[in-house]
Amino acid sequence: MKRIFYLPLLVLVLLSCSTSKKTSYDDLMAGAPEWVKQSPNNPSFYHGVGSAVKTAQMDFREKAKQSALSDMAGNISVNISSSSVFSQYEFDNKLSEYFKDNIKLSTQSYLEGYEVVGSWENAERYWVYYRISKSEYERIKNERIQSALEKSLGDFNEAGTFNRAGNTSEAIKFYIKATEKIKDFLGEDLKANIDGVEQPYATRLFADLTSCLQNIRIVYPVESLIMKSGQKAAGEILNLSIRNESGKSLSAIPAVVSYSYFPGKKDELISDASGNIRLATGQIKSKRKDEYISSVVNFEKMVKENTSDIFVRKLLANFKAPEYILPVFISPTIFYIEADEKNLNAPVAAPQTQPSLVTALTTDGFSVANVSSKTDYLVSVIANTSQGSQRNAKFSSVLTASFSVKDSSGQIVFSQQITDISGLGNTYDEAGLDAYKALNSKLRISVLPAMYKQLFND
Repeated sequence: MKRIFYLPLLVLVLLSCSTSKKTSYDDLMAGAPEWVKQSPNNPSFYHGVGSAVKTAQMDFREKAKQSALSDMAGNISVNISSSSVFSQYEFDNKLSEYFKDNIKLSTQSYLEGYEVVGSWENAERYWVYYRISKSEYERIKNERIQSALEKSLGDFNEAGTFNRAGNTSEAIKFYIKATEKIKDFLGEDLKANIDGVEQPYATRLFADLTSCLQNIRIVYPVESLIMKSGQKAAGEILNLSIRNESGKSLSAIPAVVSYSYFPGKKDELISDASGNIRLATGQIKSKRKDEYISSVVNFEKMVKENTSDIFVRKLLANFKAPEYILPVFISPTIFYIEADEKNLNAPVAAPQTQPSLVTALTTDGFSVANVSSKTDYLVSVIANTSQGSQRNAKFSSVLTASFSVKDSSGQIVFSQQITDISGLGNTYDEAGLDAYKALNSKLRISVLPAMYKQLFND
């Protein structure tokens, strides 16, 4: 009976609470205009409704205003004209989407001519409703486009003047500034009168910038370099010249130089007043026959120095300067091998280590000379064996050796001590020769790779 009594009571309590909440909300929204309850829908206007909680800790009216302007800006669609620069150049689709998002964010900052339709508040929130006619918005936008276009054209003409005078660095600077001034309208069909001809402005601007960039030449003093691994090139300092298509030297042009034989190494250099940049080839360490030096105008640096706008930087990242390659040919590295090989303190009857080293080095692409003159590296092996133990009619010998490499100046550039290599045989002598076989295996498996790493950065 108790369970039957309490259940209806619980239902009555819940219904009472529900009715109380509904009544409270209706009371709060009593008299609210229709635009508070439902978004306005007049095709002649862009609308924006915003609201904010009423608290003493903030300016809720200002917050509601910003919310309404943001709502109105979001309702203004961003379309990319089929005649715009985005259709003329092969930009990444992600850049077009980034442009649209960027314009949506910036639209709120230049909304002008909007009108306050109304405001309403209750005990908890404050609402405000703004709108702007689409025709008025288009008029204001066209005024902004013309203003931006005039300012951009001023920079464009300055760039052309500098370019014709051979001051390419300043020309590129003004092309970048001209781009920045029309960045918000690149999706529009911008037209301008240039050289007496009405033409797509952004397309012409980018074409001239591209031409200016492509006309920068990086000239090497030689057609190729011949180097030996582990050595510096003759005339280690190279004087590169930066010129335009007419052969005029260009100053203040930044360049990036990279080296295939120095992975990860990049030199950032700027041409001096004579249009020259100096670079050190460095000591090459490579087992390959062909390497190269690459130089390219550092357009990214020029962009960063002339605009802080992220969109403009992303846009101009699509413009590439030509790469200039200087082939580097690696002449074969020549080794000479000398071996002092003894077995139980007596010279071995036939060389053991030297033939094995010759085979390994030639297999790896190096040359081995018969005489020590005019070689790049002298490999020296000093080895000897000593008696080990005797057990079950078997004898053991222990081999110790030193392995070293000297460069052409006589300086030791690699060395390694080898100890405790054992051999077995029917005699101590046979055991010593067996130890030499183990030495040859160790040289091929571990010593030579370590030497290559030291000499050639392998």
